[in-house]
Amino acid sequence: MEIDGAIFDLDGTLLDSIGLWFEAGRRYLMGQGVTPSSEFLQKLKPLQAWQWADLILEEYDIPASKEDITAELYRLMAENYRSSAVLKPGCLELLRRMRAADVRLCIATATDRALFEPALRRLGLTELFHAILTCREAGHGKDRPDIYWKALDLLGTRQERTMVFEDSLHAIRTAAGAGFRVTAVCDRFSQSEEGAIRALAEQYITSFSQLLDNGEEDPPHADEIHQEPPH
Repeated sequence: MEIDGAIFDLDGTLLDSIGLWFEAGRRYLMGQGVTPSSEFLQKLKPLQAWQWADLILEEYDIPASKEDITAELYRLMAENYRSSAVLKPGCLELLRRMRAADVRLCIATATDRALFEPALRRLGLTELFHAILTCREAGHGKDRPDIYWKALDLLGTRQERTMVFEDSLHAIRTAAGAGFRVTAVCDRFSQSEEGAIRALAEQYITSFSQLLDNGEEDPPHADEIHQEPPH
């Protein structure tokens, strides 16, 4: 994997946190006397958090405003990020090795800063990244590649030597469609789409630990952080 830069999604890629979002949505609706279907919760996945209220109001007769729903969802998720969000296995070690090898690192996420920044500080990630960018700041969700282009500008690296790490099919499709190299990171909430994800990604990993199994004691050079995709 010959790279000078890496753009990482946050939820489902660096953090094992997609389930926390679904749980927040479920808790909110249960509090309103509604039991959401798993199919409805899946509809929430490709949306930014601030879009969830629109879908909830379309689907269910909730006596609340969009602003009230969003505020309560954010309160529930802020609590989850502060106390419950955990890193994917091998993530921290890989980031440290990349940083030591002078690979420039950026987070590109649909989640708002006020929610995830406490988790980054708690988990020791803040100092490892050269830049952090949200979809709100980029002006569009990951249905458009704007966030990847803006992240690339922040890193100052060439596209062909920059790897995007994503877990979800819709984001992988966007990044790959814009010509970015993509490493797909397996997440239990996107495993049903594994075939389509593999077809788009340069490689597919089930754990960041796969990228660490190179038998070297010292942090590798950027050009040496490599593992063939599983067959």
